[in-house]
Amino acid sequence: MRRILTLALTMTSLLTIACSGSAPTSPSRAAVAQPSAAATVAQSTPSALFGAGVVDFASCLQAAAAPGCITAPRVRTSAVTAGALAPTAPAGLTATAAGSTVTLTWLAPTGTDPVYVYIIEAGSKPGAADLASFSTGTNVTTFSASGVGAGSYYVRVRASDRIVSSAASNEVLLVVGGGGACTSPPGAPSGLATAASGSTVTLTWSAPAGGCAPTAYILQAGSAASLSNLANSNTGNTSTSYIAQGVGAGTYFVRILAANAFGQSAASNESTLVVGGTGPTTLTILPAVLPTLTVGVPVSITLSVVGGTGTGLEFGLGVGSVIPGVFINNPTRGMLSGTPTTAGPYLREFTVIDSAGNTGRITYSGTVNSAPPGQGVVGGTWNGLAPDGWISFDSRSCGRDVNDLTLLLTQTGSSVTGTMTWKIRESFFPPDVGKVNTQPIIGTVNGSSFTFSVAGRLTGAGTFTSTRMTGTITDTTNPTTCPAQTFAVNR
Repeated sequence: MRRILTLALTMTSLLTIACSGSAPTSPSRAAVAQPSAAATVAQSTPSALFGAGVVDFASCLQAAAAPGCITAPRVRTSAVTAGALAPTAPAGLTATAAGSTVTLTWLAPTGTDPVYVYIIEAGSKPGAADLASFSTGTNVTTFSASGVGAGSYYVRVRASDRIVSSAASNEVLLVVGGGGACTSPPGAPSGLATAASGSTVTLTWSAPAGGCAPTAYILQAGSAASLSNLANSNTGNTSTSYIAQGVGAGTYFVRILAANAFGQSAASNESTLVVGGTGPTTLTILPAVLPTLTVGVPVSITLSVVGGTGTGLEFGLGVGSVIPGVFINNPTRGMLSGTPTTAGPYLREFTVIDSAGNTGRITYSGTVNSAPPGQGVVGGTWNGLAPDGWISFDSRSCGRDVNDLTLLLTQTGSSVTGTMTWKIRESFFPPDVGKVNTQPIIGTVNGSSFTFSVAGRLTGAGTFTSTRMTGTITDTTNPTTCPAQTFAVNR
C-alpha cells in the first residue's frame, strides 16, 4: 500500500498562516489559477473509458500502473467551440470505509449544463491523481468498490458531459485499513500542549487511551474557540508531535483528532496558541466606580471589558471583603447583582480572564448606606428547613402538614415582591409528601415587621432580624376553625 507522507505540511495548509505572516482575523479563500484558454478533453475509446478500470478501484489504489486506472479523458488547453461550457463542480463528496469496502457519495452539480458521467480521481497526496482517474460510466452520484488495500488516499470527483470536465469537487481523505476484530474509531487524544518560539510552533499530545489504534491524526485550528476554519489537515502518520515554522503572528485555537479506517475520534482538549505579538494584554474592567449602594435597594450592574479578545470572558473574585447580599455572575456572567443587606464600608476585588489568557482586575471601594430610618431590610433569600419551616392546615379538614419553606424577596423601599415556595415533608395525607408549590408574594416592610399576602389566598405577618424571621400565616378561606399556621425561616 502507499503510505501518505504529509510531514512536509506547512502551517500554510495547517493554519493558512505562513505565507502572509499576518494574524488570521478570518479565513481566506485560496487563490485558484485560471487557464489562459478554455479546456477540452480528448475522448477515450468506450472500452477504455467504461471498461474494467471503472470497477477495479481496489487495484488502482494498490498500484498506479494497474490496467484501466488512468483511463479518464485527459484535459488539454486549446480552443473550444464557441459557447461550450463545462459543468459546474460536484459538491459534498464523502468517503467511508467498512473494512476493505469503500463507498463514495456526492451531490450533483447545481448548474444547467448536462452531466453524463463522473470522473473519480485518487492520489497518494493532496491534489494528486497518480493512483486513479477513470470514468464511472454513469451519472449516478455514488460509487462503491471492495477489496481496497489499507492506506490513505486523497479522492476527488469531477463531472463531465463527455466534451468538457468540471473543476474538482472538494477533496476527501479516505483512510482504509485496520486489522483483526478492531472495527471502531480511535478514542480521543489527550494532553494537547502548544508552544511558540518566535514563528516556530510545536504541538505535542498523548495517543488515545482507548478505542482502536489510530493510523493518523487530524490537526484542526480556528480563529475562535471550536472553529476549524483555518486548518483541518491530516498528518498522515501516528507521531504525537508536530512542528511548523514560519507561522504568522496571531491567536489560534487548536485541537487534535485521531483517525483510522472506521472514522474519527472526538477532539482532544483545545489549546489556545498565541504566536508573536507583544505578550499578554492587560484587560480593563468597567465601570471604574460602583454606583451608590443602599441596604434594601436592589442593584444590577453589568461589568464590561476593554482589550483582549472579548471572547470567553471568565469573571471571578479577588481579595477583599464581601458586599453582603451582592454577588458576581448573578444571574449571568459578568453581572453584579443582589440586594445589599448590611451597611458599612467594602473593599472588593474582581478579576477577569479572556480566551487568549489575557487578564485584568479591579478593586471597588466604598460604603453601603444604611436603609432609610424606620425601615428594615427583608429582601434576600430566606430558608426554613427542619426543624424550621411552615406548619399548615388543610382548610377543609384541618389536617396538618409540615413544609420546608423558601422566600425569595426583592425589596424596593418599603415594598416587597417575590415568591414563596413550600415542599411538604410531613403530611396527614402521606401521598402528598414531596409535593412542591410556588406562588407569588407581595408585602410591605415597616421597621422590622413584614406583612404579606400569597396568591390572594394566604396572608401573613412576621418580625425579622438580619438573620431570622418568624410569624404566622392565615388561610383566608377558613381563618378561624383550624389552629394558627406558624413559620420560621433564616437568612
